[in-house]
This record gives sequence, structure tokens and C-alpha cells, in this order.
Amino acid sequence: MPTAQPRNQPDTSSWDTQSMDPLARDPRWWGTGGDILDLSHRDLQEADFAGRAMQRARLTGSNLRRARLSRADLAEADLFGADLARADLQNANLTRAVLRGTSLAGANLNNAILVEADFRGGVMMRPSQHRHGATGDGEPERAGIDVSDLSNCLLDYAHAARAQFSGVDLSGASLVGADLSGANFFGSNLRDADLSYANLSGANLSDARLVGTRLIGANLSQAQIVNATVEKAAAAGADFTGAVLRGIAADGFEMNSARLIAPADFEFELSAAIAGHRAWMQSGGAAGHQLSLAGQRFPYHDFSGLELDGADLGDCDLRGCRFNRASLVLANLSRANLAGADFAGARIAGCRLIGANLRWAVFTDAVPGRLRIYSGDGSFSGRWQATDLTGAALDAARLEGFDLASCLR
Repeated sequence: MPTAQPRNQPDTSSWDTQSMDPLARDPRWWGTGGDILDLSHRDLQEADFAGRAMQRARLTGSNLRRARLSRADLAEADLFGADLARADLQNANLTRAVLRGTSLAGANLNNAILVEADFRGGVMMRPSQHRHGATGDGEPERAGIDVSDLSNCLLDYAHAARAQFSGVDLSGASLVGADLSGANFFGSNLRDADLSYANLSGANLSDARLVGTRLIGANLSQAQIVNATVEKAAAAGADFTGAVLRGIAADGFEMNSARLIAPADFEFELSAAIAGHRAWMQSGGAAGHQLSLAGQRFPYHDFSGLELDGADLGDCDLRGCRFNRASLVLANLSRANLAGADFAGARIAGCRLIGANLRWAVFTDAVPGRLRIYSGDGSFSGRWQATDLTGAALDAARLEGFDLASCLR
């Protein structure tokens, strides 16, 4: 008498038990030509495929809720519209897999390989197999969802470089320590998600929802965060070096209890002040006014190429700002927070950086030096003003091509 199969399990009674992978030899699961495993549109709820070799398999529209797929090799597999809610995908290989329109709500993808995987939304129409027989002439059925659901799933330490998460619902998901470099999160929902210590270098988070998101210690260097909704996002210790932050919602990031104000919030006012400083310099003080921003906060702003000679930026919050090839001759940046700022190629002769926080700052090929100090009548006073780094913190600063010995310390 045939042995009854557990509910929703594939019939394995005729599989070759001598094979290391029964799926590799059972002809009922293969498409025409026997080259690609085809389990599309099947009820595989709670099925056990742990450790299986399923490269390029077709699982479109299949029910894989609570399926066991840990350590399975699903490289380049097509899971368009599949239901993988609460599935176990720990350590699975999903390199370049198609996961568009999938539901992965509550799934466990810890340590999974998701390099270049595609999680975007998508809906596929197919003929009904349940109406008017099997002729497919009934009402078409939908497979997939408009917004892929990865809410509350576990992606800790996953390898997801260049993965496509555009528009995906990742609310409440855990991506601690994940490699998300170059990943696309455009328009995705990351509300209450945890991306602490994740590598998001070069990632696109524009138009994303970052409400209550944890980014503690994350690497966001060169990331794009434009017009995103950012509210109470915890980002203490995060690295924003070279990141583009524009049009960010007012509540912004929380960095050691300080709030990151979006550049768009002060762009106009700052531009006017810089224009006034330019007129002041060109007229020898007869017009315009000296730029004085002492004590104000302008983190992650781009001052590249500007002439800011003699400007007063003391005690400012200038974390991550770009001063590439800017002129800061005789400028005052004493006690400013310039952590992660970029001064590559900048002219900083006579610039005062006394007590400034210059940790992780970049001074590659910046030009320090000392200048003569002249009296009011135009005569040399006998005094010189050198680039002054007295008491400045230079931990992990990049100093290639920078003459540190010529500076006061």
C-alpha cells in the first residue's frame, strides 16, 4: 500500500534515494529538455528543499510559505510572484535570482547571498487552471504583488551587493551587518528597519522612507539620499563621507542626540551669505560682508571650489562637508566639528583649525602654509600666520601629499 505523503509535500516516493540530490533525477519536476527544474505555480507549502541544488529553477507563482530552503542553491532562479512568507532561507544562494512581486514577510534570510537579486514589485497574469477545466480559457489569475513584501524579515549579515530593493516594503526588517553596497532602495519603505553596521556604500536611498530606521555605525559613504522621508533615524557613528543628502525631511537623522538638518532647508540663505562674502573680498571690504557662520550647523554641505578666504566658521557643525579645491586662506575653523570633511586640493594657508575635530577628514594634496600679517597701513607687521592645527584631533585622517610638518600643532 502506498505510503501517504505529508500534507502539501511533493511526492518523493519514486525519487532515486541513491542520488545526493533527488531533484536532479526525477523527470516529473523538469521542463522540456530536462535542463531546468520547473516547479512553477505549485503548492509547496512547508516543503523541504534544504541544501538542494536548484540553480535557475522556475518557481514562479508557487506557494512556498514556511518552506525550508536553508543552504539551497537558487542562483539565477525565477521566483517571480512566489509566496515565501516565513520561509527559512538562511545561508541560501540567491545570486541574481528574480524575486519580483514576492512575499517574504517574516522570512529568515540571515547570511543569505543576494548579490544582484531583484526584489522589485511585479504582477504576472496567467490563464486560470481552475475554471472551465484546464484549457486556460477562464478569468486570468494574478501572480505576484505590486510591492514586494519583505516586512519583518531577517536579513542579518546577508550579502546583497547591488540588489534591487526599489519600492520594496522592508518595514521592521533586520539587516544588521548586511552588505548592501550599491543596492537600490529607491522608494522603499524602511520604517523601523534595523540596518545597524550595514555596508550601504554607494547605495541609492532616494525617496525612501527612513522613519525610525536604525543606521547606527552604518557605512553610507557615497550613498544617495535625496528627497527621502527621514524622521528620527538613529545614525550615531554612521559614515556619510561623500554621501549626497538633499531635500531631507526636517526631523532628519539623530547623531549623538544632534539632528541633521537637510541642506535644502538652508540652501538659499547660505548662498546669499556666500555671495555677500565674495563681494566683500572683491571690493577689499568696501561692499558685501564677511562670511560669519560661527556656531551654526551645516553638516554634509558642498563648499567645493568656493573662495572662503577669511571666513569665520568657528564652532560650526561641518561634519562630512566637501571643501574640495576651496580656498580657505586665513579662514577660522577653530573648534569646528569637521569629522569626515573633505579638504582634498584645498588651499588652507594661514587657516586656523585650533581644537577642531578632524577625525576621518581628507587632506589629500591640500596646501597649507604661512602668510605675512600686514598692519592697517599696509606694512609688514613682522608676524606670520601658519596653518594652525594646535589641539586638533586627526585620528584616521588622510594626509597623503599634505605637508603636516609646516603646520602649527
